[in-house]
Amino acid sequence: MRDSRSGTSAQCHPQYASDGDASKPGSRAAGVAAARTDAVLLATIDFAVHRLPDVVTLSLAASAFMLLGGAVLLLEAGGGWRIAPLGSLTLGAGYFVLFLIDPRGFGFGHVKFAPALGAVLGWYGWGILLIGTFAYFFGALYGGGLILARRAGRKSAIPFGPFLIAGAFAGYS
Repeated sequence: MRDSRSGTSAQCHPQYASDGDASKPGSRAAGVAAARTDAVLLATIDFAVHRLPDVVTLSLAASAFMLLGGAVLLLEAGGGWRIAPLGSLTLGAGYFVLFLIDPRGFGFGHVKFAPALGAVLGWYGWGILLIGTFAYFFGALYGGGLILARRAGRKSAIPFGPFLIAGAFAGYS
């Protein structure tokens, strides 16, 4: 099968196939299609105002499930359709616990963002979900760098949304 984006076969680009099945080009990209634009928007907003707006986070969760379901139905993609909802619930519950521990340090916008991240990362399996889950380490490194540079203190707020997104993309790639 030909890949319409580059004119080369899907066998040469396994990142476009699901579960290593090169006969279904585009199925892997379908799971992440909604996340790219919204991720840039969310990261920009979170850096600017330290908020993840409901209109973006909740619509991203809905569109992620619709696109993953569409990939299963239309592209006959393998993926982890059974793991995606479990990943969504697992990541959502984990972020909710972090929110309960320190509501000022981990906002509820991150909790509402978790179902979309969990679904997309869960699509690729538990290992990828685990890598994406520890994204807050990126934020910790950023915060530590700000403290060392004396641009922030221990109680300074930093936006975690961009680092959650970075972790998701690190897990995906």
